[in-house]
Amino acid sequence: MDFNDFRSNLERPQSMPQPSRPPDPPVKAEPVVLNIKRVNKPVVKSQSPDKKDLFGGKTEISREEMRKVLKSDEGYDAQRSAGLNLSEEDREKMEKSFFPNIYGRNISKTDFKDAVHKLELERRSSMDNKSKETLRRKISFFKKIGKV
Repeated sequence: MDFNDFRSNLERPQSMPQPSRPPDPPVKAEPVVLNIKRVNKPVVKSQSPDKKDLFGGKTEISREEMRKVLKSDEGYDAQRSAGLNLSEEDREKMEKSFFPNIYGRNISKTDFKDAVHKLELERRSSMDNKSKETLRRKISFFKKIGKV
């Protein structure tokens, strides 16, 4: 007996009627009403200038202003709380190394955040624990200065 003969015996003959089922009742489509309440977002008022903020409510500051802040007592307090021991000249060199001339004359908040982010990436890629610790302290110093 051939496979095709066996298969032909299993197939239904075409003359046999298919079982019929009763038709589905018609579905009445009613509109769906969703009760969605829209919440108004609060209006953000302009931030009042904060004396401890590096930018003081501005979007950007000049390099001279940043150097003054880094040399001032505020820069000293931030570096001491971050665990760094730097002189005024060292803090000024940090500003020059982290914000090169590519950023231009003024340094914006986004430039500041980008520089901190680059430091964080450098810290993650560092293999030495000692250098990771110094980078962590520099990151915390810049975060305390810029309130980022």
